[in-house]
Amino acid sequence: MSFADFFRPRYRHSDPTIRAEAIEDLDVGDVSILKSVVLNDKDDSIRRLAIDRIKDPQTLSEVASSISEPKLKARAQKRAAKLWVGRAVKSKDDGAFAVAIGALESLGDKNAIGQVVAKVEQQDKWKRALSKIDDERALAELVRSVANKEKRQACLTAIRSESTLRTVALEAKYKDSGISAVERIESQKDLELLIAKASHKAVKNAAKRKLNQLQGGSPKAVAAVAEPQVADEYRRTSAVQSQLTLQMEKFAAGNEWVDSKERVETLSQEWSNLSVAHLDAEKTQRFETAVSKYWARREKYGKGADTILAKRVLSEVETDTPVDDSSSFAPTEKTVRDTEAAGTQTAKSPEKKERVDPRKAAVEQAKQRLSLFVETLTESQDEKNIGKLSKLASEAKDNASYARKIEDKYPELKSKFDELRQALIVKLGELREAEDWQRWANVGRQEAVIAEAQKLLESEERGLAAKLKRLQRSFKEAGPVPRSKNQELWDKFKTISDQVYDKVKEERKVVEFERKENLQAKRTLCEQAESLRDSTDWDATAAEMKKLQESWKSIGPVPKKYSEEIWQRFRTACDAFFENRKPHLDSRLKEQNDNLAKKTALLEKAKQLATSEDWETTGKALRDLQKEWKEVGHVPRENANEINKGFREACDSFYKSRDAHRTKQLQEKQTELQEWQQGVASLSSMEATAESKDAALALRQKLFSLDLPNDKRKTFFGQLNTGIASLMAKDAGLFAGSELDATDTKTRKEKLLNRAEELAACRKPKVEADLSSTIDIAATLQNALQENALGVEPQTPDGRSFEAVVEELQEAWQRLGPVPGDEGLEMESLFKKRCDLALGKMPRKKPTTDLSSLL
Repeated sequence: MSFADFFRPRYRHSDPTIRAEAIEDLDVGDVSILKSVVLNDKDDSIRRLAIDRIKDPQTLSEVASSISEPKLKARAQKRAAKLWVGRAVKSKDDGAFAVAIGALESLGDKNAIGQVVAKVEQQDKWKRALSKIDDERALAELVRSVANKEKRQACLTAIRSESTLRTVALEAKYKDSGISAVERIESQKDLELLIAKASHKAVKNAAKRKLNQLQGGSPKAVAAVAEPQVADEYRRTSAVQSQLTLQMEKFAAGNEWVDSKERVETLSQEWSNLSVAHLDAEKTQRFETAVSKYWARREKYGKGADTILAKRVLSEVETDTPVDDSSSFAPTEKTVRDTEAAGTQTAKSPEKKERVDPRKAAVEQAKQRLSLFVETLTESQDEKNIGKLSKLASEAKDNASYARKIEDKYPELKSKFDELRQALIVKLGELREAEDWQRWANVGRQEAVIAEAQKLLESEERGLAAKLKRLQRSFKEAGPVPRSKNQELWDKFKTISDQVYDKVKEERKVVEFERKENLQAKRTLCEQAESLRDSTDWDATAAEMKKLQESWKSIGPVPKKYSEEIWQRFRTACDAFFENRKPHLDSRLKEQNDNLAKKTALLEKAKQLATSEDWETTGKALRDLQKEWKEVGHVPRENANEINKGFREACDSFYKSRDAHRTKQLQEKQTELQEWQQGVASLSSMEATAESKDAALALRQKLFSLDLPNDKRKTFFGQLNTGIASLMAKDAGLFAGSELDATDTKTRKEKLLNRAEELAACRKPKVEADLSSTIDIAATLQNALQENALGVEPQTPDGRSFEAVVEELQEAWQRLGPVPGDEGLEMESLFKKRCDLALGKMPRKKPTTDLSSLL
């Protein structure tokens, strides 16, 4: 056992016997595991076992289509067909029946569909199955075997071939089928055959009537003449065939080549004269095989026969007496005796001119036999089977006498025989020696198996039964050992095996107890599934059912006699719920398909917008599409990933392009700003000239065109004004007459100062400090509460907030150029203070009267 086996399930163990045991322990519900074993296991016996354990025909059909090995594929197809037939016969609704018939049609098993026709009682169902059968042999078998008359007639109607109709009529079990078949036959020869050989008398009579109609004769003539004539012809031909076949087989097996040739040719001619219409196919095959065998053996062993025939013809012409030379070619013992008797008779009879020498005939006979045996020895040079070689050695010993008889006349044949015999003896000795060594090598193999059995005895693992079977098989396959060790090794192995088997018995008790507990656990799951089968809370119940199915898989096997029963009970409950849920799923599927159509339309819109460069408008349009997308419900699961991915990619494509555009713009702005800042920094080092003036004005215009936040813009205006102020310090009249004219700038800033002062005055309380009045005190307190305690935003007389107005003033102030000298600095400080007062940032003077003393 490898280290990886500790982490694998038992059905994937490296030991095939453990895998086999694991598969035996699997429930029929573990379909996915069994399917995986069939498709992936390397051991064909394991795969066959898994195929036999699968009880789901759909899985078997899928497995059969995926298997490439012909035998396993055929096994899976045959078993799938059997299960589909059972499903079709037991089905109560048309849908299940159609699925079963479609599966059988996909398997191409017409005979299995025929079984459905034979077993199903509902007319519409068996007719639907019958329409799938286009094999006339299968139809003929149904006509012969089905008891239902309507089914037989329907099958017979589907048959088109006259040869098949003839077969149906000949073998008809039911006379109505045979008569119906006869009525559709138009061949007179077929009708004559039926009159002679049909097994049913009613079929014979129907054939007579049909033949009479075709011939235009009287029924009596046909009845009186046709049947005896046809029957006699068949009987006569059959008898002649049998006689000719037996004679030809006798010549094919014999060694009489001289006299047999003419007789064989005569038999062949007689056979060709027989009526082809009355020939029996089996006897024809036997006769043709015998003819081929005869000529093949004659070509091999009868090479001198034609020469002897020629001499015989010449002798008969010269002496007018036939000469028997057959003894000189392949003589038998009978030939030798006949030859000796003929020689004696010749000596007594003066009419005989010559006689045969029996010793010469015996030598020729020995030469012929020895030649055949030498050929056998030559052909067996590659033989490795000791038993066959021992038999040949024994035969060689028997043929040694023939070798001595021909030694003088045929020394080369004798030498060849001796050489082959010696080689045979040497080879046999080597093989026996090798066998002895192999037997001793097998001792080590058997001892290794015994050692494995000892380890098994000491092991605490499960699955001992399968492992013991494997060891027993290995012990047998180890091969024979020397007799001196055979009994000893066997006794030792058997003793250990018996001890292991005792452990197996104990293990089986434990396994039986565990399986009973598993059975109880699975019965509990069945009860839970049955309690949920009628639920209409589809989603929650479906999830619960799936949990029960997972729990079922996690529970081990149950006793085999309950395995099928408990599985069917659980499956029936699950199937009932899921079948009830099917209309709901169909409705949901329709809704999901509608949602799919809506999302497909949205996806097309998103794809069209993805290439747009109208960033603001398209961005808003895409946001609207995304909002609409979320409002659309679910789509079918198989389409969800694809369509969501497409929509996301379309949106991402637009946003990616927009981000790239914005990044490019930002980089351009940063470049412009850097260049502007460099220009501003260079103002302080410039001389007060027309060029520096133009440069300052250009920088000012550029700042106006930059898209900047207010806080940044204020900062940059401050930097620019600092640079411009440095130029003004060098030449006060440098910017005279321009938009940065100091006099004009001063006037504008004074206006802004006045406006800031007005705002600051508005920020003060409107009630004067006549604090002796209770009304004044109340007004003062009310203002304080509004501004501080209640957080009410104070407003300017025109109803705007102080912050907004002050921000406008500050922006207008920054846009103006600098006022040179101390005057400009004083104005800057004063504007800042007034703005702070307007914003409420400056502290107010304390009132001369303590308000708290007046309360």
